[in-house]
Amino acid sequence: MIESYTYFELEEYHESKIRLETYISKFSNAAKAHNLIGIVFDELNDNIKALYHYHRAYEIESNNIEFLIAYVVSLFNHGNIKLAESVLTDFIKANKPNRNLILGLMCINSIPYKFTKVCWSKAHNSSLKVVSLKPNTVLDTEK
Repeated sequence: MIESYTYFELEEYHESKIRLETYISKFSNAAKAHNLIGIVFDELNDNIKALYHYHRAYEIESNNIEFLIAYVVSLFNHGNIKLAESVLTDFIKANKPNRNLILGLMCINSIPYKFTKVCWSKAHNSSLKVVSLKPNTVLDTEK
């Protein structure tokens, strides 16, 4: 697995893919390996395989926010907005994560605030409002 990271960091995605596929064939429930190979497939412009592996990582460790974000971002970026919305809304309902954490991670990963807000609203039947978008942004968690 370490070799896979090394090749990934060197942007040798094909070599990383080969090593990750071998690793996953031996350890099919290795969520981190599935997530990393999802990134590799994204870099290789193989969106279908990338999405499969992001989904697999999230399926294995459904409480892992990193895997959730990778899966939702991949769905969103490849046009599957309704499924992305459903997955994020279900996660929020089930885990009741900190609003700042979810919004921050989604914004960092290029998911529009409006999309995240809709998911939050559906999960909690309440609105989500931003107080400010300056450095050290404070999100209103009471309204």
